[in-house]
Amino acid sequence: MLLQSFPDVNWVRKQSLTNFSAMHSASGEPLKSRGWPNVVLNASSFGEERNGILAPFSLFMNTHGHSYVSADNKKIKLNEDTYCIVNKGELYDLVIPATQTGVTTCNIHFGDALFRESWYAYAHGHRTLLDMPYDHDVPGPHVFMRSHWKQGPMLNMIRQLRDSYSEGNYLRHEDEEDI
Repeated sequence: MLLQSFPDVNWVRKQSLTNFSAMHSASGEPLKSRGWPNVVLNASSFGEERNGILAPFSLFMNTHGHSYVSADNKKIKLNEDTYCIVNKGELYDLVIPATQTGVTTCNIHFGDALFRESWYAYAHGHRTLLDMPYDHDVPGPHVFMRSHWKQGPMLNMIRQLRDSYSEGNYLRHEDEEDI
C-alpha cells in the first residue's frame, strides 16, 4: 500500500512491538494476517521524529532534503543520493530535521510474508524451488547498516517504483491490506 502521510507514531510503535497483533490498520480497517504489511511511505514533512519502532526489513531514502536513520547502534545521514537498509527486528529511529523547504522521504517496509518468500526465492536455486517452493523457517539476511549510493540497477528500480506510484499505475493485489 502507498501512504502519503505519516500515521500516528504511537500507533505504529505499538503495532510494531506487538507484530500487528490487533490486526487493524491506522484507519481501523481489518488486516488479514499478523505481521507488518507491505508499505511504501512517500511523505513530505517540515520536521518529524519517529523513534523506537521495531522494523520490518526496510529501505529508507529521501527524494528531497535529508534525514537521519538510527539502528544497530549507528546513525546514518541520508540525502537524495543515498539510502540505507534496516534489518527486520531492529529498533529504528527516523528523524527529519525541521526545515523551511521540507523533506520528502520514501521508505519501503517489506511485509513479513513478502520478505520471507522473496528471500527464500533469492537464496535457493531453481531445483530447490521446484521441489520445495517455500520453507517458512529460512532465516533472512543480515545487512550491516550503512549508507549506499543510489546507482545502477538500484537507482533504476527506485525511479520505476516512484514513477509508478506518482502516476497511479501501480499494481494492487485484490486482497491487499492497508495499514
